[in-house]
Amino acid sequence: MSETPGLEEFFSLCFASSTFHQVMFLRSTLNWEDSRIDRFIAALALGALHGESHRSPSYFSNRMPRTISTKPAYSIRWWRRHGYNPPARDVFEILRRMTNFRFATPPPERVGSIKKVDARYASNSFLSIHGAVTNIITSPPYLDTTNYREDQWLRCWFLGEKPLSRVDDDDGRHTNAEKYWLFLREAWAGISKLLADEALFVVRIGGRRLQKNEIRSNLLATMSAGLGRQVTLIDQGVTSEVKRSQANSFRGSKPSASVEHDFCFSVA
Repeated sequence: MSETPGLEEFFSLCFASSTFHQVMFLRSTLNWEDSRIDRFIAALALGALHGESHRSPSYFSNRMPRTISTKPAYSIRWWRRHGYNPPARDVFEILRRMTNFRFATPPPERVGSIKKVDARYASNSFLSIHGAVTNIITSPPYLDTTNYREDQWLRCWFLGEKPLSRVDDDDGRHTNAEKYWLFLREAWAGISKLLADEALFVVRIGGRRLQKNEIRSNLLATMSAGLGRQVTLIDQGVTSEVKRSQANSFRGSKPSASVEHDFCFSVA
């Protein structure tokens, strides 16, 4: 952790000492990739790892947004400026309470299947449902809007990554419009074998530098090319304003006009 300047100070201000030791125990012990039980515990811990701890006793950290992990330097300045100290929280007791709450009623009979896989290769990971999927509901990352890895760096760290790690082979698809649409075309191709003879797509999408007409035409073009099927736009898309973005709410950014669009397509 000492490789990143200020990281030790960040952790000392983010978690009380006893809480941090419990978090580190879970981080080093949970085999979440291979064990369903450990994966369940890790999922609960990720939800409680950081948040508005002054409002809820179920967060481990000092005050922090629950939706994004603020960067170490910013967090340290903010905590010190306001005199905020990390609460002493019993991680194991919180997880017991969360577990009891979730199992207060029997789990649903129907189960889903979740895979940690690149969307461009999804068909290879769901062989049992080839040709069976009738509905796709998705919201791809928005162009030039946010970096999910950076925004979730603390949760990525809990799952075993180095603090503030980056993807070395970043291909720029989230900042370059041409690469962005190429990525989506490849993503549609990656799920093409899963689709039934007739299917519906609902896509929520946005982007600071993209106009609605541009999004609509590129979605239609990339889906047609990627799926290799006839794709029909059902409506012109419903537009809604994003009134409280994460950047505006938590980073002190000035409010900026931002919208997102919902499009529905039929595939035959």
